[in-house]
Amino acid sequence: MLLQEADHLVDGGLDEWLRGWCTDEVLRMFLGASSKESAVKSLAAALNWRRRYKDVLTGLRTPCWQGDMRVVARGVSGHPVIFMSMQHQPSKSNGISTAEHLAVVLEAAVCSAKGTPRSFDVVCDCRGFQLSKNLDPRPAVSAMEMLKHAYRGRMRRAFLVGAPAAFGGFWKLLKGLLPKPTQCSSQPPSPEPQRSHCQPQSEDGDSCAICQSALGKRHFNPRHHCRLCCRPVCASCSPCRVPLSGHKGVQRSCLQCAATASRASALTQQLSFLSRQLSDLAGRPTADVAPVTLEDALSSLEAAVEPLRKLRVQHKITERRCHEAEDQLHNLRTEFNRNRDCEQDPRLITPGPPAPGQNAKAMAVVLSQSTAPLPSLWETSLWPMFAEQNSHGREDNATACLRTVHAECAGGAQCHSPFTGASGRSFRAARHKIKYSDVSCRSVQQTGHAGLPDQLDKIQLIALKEAGDVLQGSCGPAAAHVVTTLLASDQDSTSWRFPSELAD
Repeated sequence: MLLQEADHLVDGGLDEWLRGWCTDEVLRMFLGASSKESAVKSLAAALNWRRRYKDVLTGLRTPCWQGDMRVVARGVSGHPVIFMSMQHQPSKSNGISTAEHLAVVLEAAVCSAKGTPRSFDVVCDCRGFQLSKNLDPRPAVSAMEMLKHAYRGRMRRAFLVGAPAAFGGFWKLLKGLLPKPTQCSSQPPSPEPQRSHCQPQSEDGDSCAICQSALGKRHFNPRHHCRLCCRPVCASCSPCRVPLSGHKGVQRSCLQCAATASRASALTQQLSFLSRQLSDLAGRPTADVAPVTLEDALSSLEAAVEPLRKLRVQHKITERRCHEAEDQLHNLRTEFNRNRDCEQDPRLITPGPPAPGQNAKAMAVVLSQSTAPLPSLWETSLWPMFAEQNSHGREDNATACLRTVHAECAGGAQCHSPFTGASGRSFRAARHKIKYSDVSCRSVQQTGHAGLPDQLDKIQLIALKEAGDVLQGSCGPAAAHVVTTLLASDQDSTSWRFPSELAD
C-alpha cells in the first residue's frame, strides 16, 4: 500500500530497478515515520533521488572523486565503517560531484553490509577543517537529504573527531537538517567535557594533600581546592592562578599542577617551533598565529609532517627510477662495447639463432629436470599502498613455502608460469601490472552493466591489525584510534581483508 501511494509521486513511475530496491526491509524503514503521509513523501523522495543518480549507483558512470571518503572495513557483525577526512578536501569542490561521490560510498556501504537491518558507521576526521572550503552549503544539504530519505535509518553511529572551534557553527547548521534518530546517534564534535566546578575527592579531608597540615576554621587554616586536580589544599600550597578552559578568568591551582601547566606551556611553544621548522623544510608557508593549547600545537605539527611524508614518497619513486636508468645505461654500455669488439674482431660474433623447435625441446628438458616450485603468475600485482610489504599465503599441511600470491591464487586456483628469471619477471610485470584506486572507486569501476551489488561480493576488506596502517598518513591518530576501536568492539579480526579484484 505504501509503495502504491508513493508510485504516483515518482517522476516517470516505478521501473523494475526501483521496484527491486523497495524490499520489505526498506519499506519498514519508512513505516517508522511519524505519519503515513510523511512516510509516503519520504519514500517518493528516495525513489526520485535514486532515479536521478542511477548512472553512478549502477556503475554505468564514474563520478569525479572529491577528497578522501571511502569504505574502510566490515566485520563479523556486518556493519561497514565509512571514513572521511576534512583535511583532504579540494580547494574548489563541485556540489554535484561531491553528492555523487557520497552516493557511491553510501551505496557501497549498504550493499556490503550484512545482517538485518543493514547499517553502517561513519568516522569523520575533522582535523584540518577549513571554513573557507565549506562556504557552499549545497554539498552538506545534499548529504543530509541522502541520510534523511534515500538512506533512512542506515547510519548506525557517527563520530566527529578532532573538530576545531570553527566547526561548531557548521555542525549546528548540519545537525538541524538531520532527523532526530540520526541526531541521537551522532557524537558532537566537542572536546571532552570539562568540569564546570571542582569535584573534590574528599569533602571531609582534614589535611592538606601536599603539606599534610590540618585544615579547617578551627585550625585557622581555610580549606581550598585545586581546580585542576580537585584535591584539598591549604592557602600556602595553592598560591598559583592558571587559566582553565571552560572558565572565565584564572582559577586556583596547587603548586604541583601549576608546575605541570607551566611545562605544558613550554612544550606547546617547543612543538610550535618544531612545526614551523618542518614547514620551512617542506617549503610550505608557516602559520602566522601561534597555537595556544597543546592540542593545537600537536595538530599543527601533524599538518607539518604530512608534506614531508609526501616528499619522502616522491624521493623513493625518483630513487627507484634513477636505479632503473642506471641499470639501462649499464646494459647499453655493455651492448655498445660488445658490438664495438665484434666490429674489430669478427671472430667474436655469436652464431645465429637455433633451428625452429630447438628452444622448445631445451625448455621441456629444463622443466622436466626442475623440482623447485615455480613462482606465482600474479606476484607482481600487489597493492601499491603496501609496496614494501608482500602478502604471503598461509602455510598448509602439504607445503611449507611462503609465496607471494594474488587473492585469486590464494583461493585455490593458482596459475604457474613457465617463465623464470629476469625474463619471467619482465613478462609478468608487463602482463599483470595493475593500477589500483580507492575502495569506493573500485566498487564502481568493476560494476558495469551487472550493477554494483553483484560485484560487491568480490570485495574483501583489510585485516583489523592493519587498519591503523591503512589510515596512517591520511588521518590523525585520534581518528585512527576511533576507527580501530570501533572495529575491535564487535568484530573478529580474522574476517578483515583488503579489497581485491581491483583492476580498472
